[in-house]
Amino acid sequence: MTPVLRIDSVGVQATVQDLGRPGHAAIGVTAGGAADRTSLQRANRIAGNPPDAAAIEIVAGMFSAIALADTIVALAGAPAPLRINGRAVATETAVRLGTGDRIELDQPPTGLRSYLALAGGVSGELLLGSRSSSPSMGLGRVPLRPGEIVSVAGTGNEPAVGDAFGRWHQGLRLVSAVPGPRDEAFDEDTLESLFATTWRAGNELDRVGIRLDGPPLVPRPDVAATMASEPVVRGAIQVSPDGRPTVFLADHPVTGGYPVIAVVADGDTDELAQLRPGDELRFRRTAPTWL
Repeated sequence: MTPVLRIDSVGVQATVQDLGRPGHAAIGVTAGGAADRTSLQRANRIAGNPPDAAAIEIVAGMFSAIALADTIVALAGAPAPLRINGRAVATETAVRLGTGDRIELDQPPTGLRSYLALAGGVSGELLLGSRSSSPSMGLGRVPLRPGEIVSVAGTGNEPAVGDAFGRWHQGLRLVSAVPGPRDEAFDEDTLESLFATTWRAGNELDRVGIRLDGPPLVPRPDVAATMASEPVVRGAIQVSPDGRPTVFLADHPVTGGYPVIAVVADGDTDELAQLRPGDELRFRRTAPTWL
């Protein structure tokens, strides 16, 4: 392991994330991993890493660190303005840091989570095959703190050149969702309201999920009252008794006690992980892929 960064500031939160630890729901462990897997993999590709290498997930920017060794970094996801020794540099491109260089991220103008990949991948203890931090479950490395040292496990491959991996999406998010598995707990008008409404992300959002603001989706009391707790997945839209829907994200629980009106397509949950309070989204009704 090679120490490459000393953390100076972490903003709202900075955690180490890879693609998670799927396949362990039976023992009560959710998959976790990067909230926006697409951006994690893009940052890794640019830095010359395998797509599943661990990187730093930074919430709302305001992150800074000092390079302890020569290295290559790449930033993807929410487009936080990036500076090296006070000089602005492009995101989504490989950036060389020399020993003693200072890297700083400001708050992104849009989006929530940025991914800083280090050539060689962030090192750390493997737990159930992953280095990911799941703060809500107390699994993996605790969130990074000022003064902490970040090391890498290897040297990485040749970094990618230039911004070749697409542009940041802005504006209203349109995500696909399949009704069910408990859509029978709602009348047809309520189910239609889910897809006809422009929802806003509420102030209650984290790696577990996002509470949405909009018209209440009140379940039928005769059905909801008889439901038992059952497994839930990333992307499940669970509706609490007050009618507010919550979309589960990377650190969702493995079971839930309220009806799930629909499930967001897995790939579209990466878009949801970039929502900030007040951002808008619509659900597009989609048929199950297995039909």
